[in-house]
Amino acid sequence: MQEFIIENGRLKKVNGSQDDTVVSIPEGVTTICTEAFDSVSPYIREITFPSTLEVIEDYATGNIIWAKNIEIPKSVKYIGSGTFFQWYGLKRVEIPDGIRKITVEMFGLCEDLEEVSKPNTINEICDSAFYGCLSLKSIDLTNVNRIGVYAFWNCQSLSEVHMPDCVNFLEYAAFEGCSGLKSVTLSNSIRKIHEYTFWGCTSLTSIVIPKSVRLIKKNAFSDCTSLKTIMVPKKCVLEKGWKKRTRAEIIYY
Repeated sequence: MQEFIIENGRLKKVNGSQDDTVVSIPEGVTTICTEAFDSVSPYIREITFPSTLEVIEDYATGNIIWAKNIEIPKSVKYIGSGTFFQWYGLKRVEIPDGIRKITVEMFGLCEDLEEVSKPNTINEICDSAFYGCLSLKSIDLTNVNRIGVYAFWNCQSLSEVHMPDCVNFLEYAAFEGCSGLKSVTLSNSIRKIHEYTFWGCTSLTSIVIPKSVRLIKKNAFSDCTSLKTIMVPKKCVLEKGWKKRTRAEIIYY
């Protein structure tokens, strides 16, 4: 039997036994507090959120690692950092309209996650948001302004990335280790490609650097062993060691 400690609509703590596999949060709860699930079994298979829920605080559900089925109510306005961190069985998620960010480590190490349906209200994919999501196949970047540090680190099943021109900031190691990445279209708004951004993208065969880019930093394209050609603007500065162990032909334009 589970016990819910609730104060003024805020779920402070869920207490349960090691035999619990399902959690149904009572209606009336508007906020799930940080560490609310620290006392429940990590073998929870299903969690049901109430239709009244508005906020999931940072790392609120950190102890749940095996839940497969999740439906986020449309009432939710904020999903905190690490909400689904290391949920191994999670395969598909639909983020409700109105959410502005995919927060830090929101889906970090969700190794089975294949698909995330996101609304066009999201304008930032924060640091490590999808890092280690080995099964993630695609991502919609519509209206995204910033892709954070390690945002898609080691997303080995990600095969194609198209960045619309709304993407202004592509941060350090954003796509490092994406070994299945075959095609990348870069935004015409980014001005710098940081260290390790595409390090180890071993399936990438060619790439065009937009004329907006003024600097490519060290190791940005290192160990891209299948890369045959890189088209680079003539005014772009190439930092020493920007493509170590990558023998691609540089074509200036």
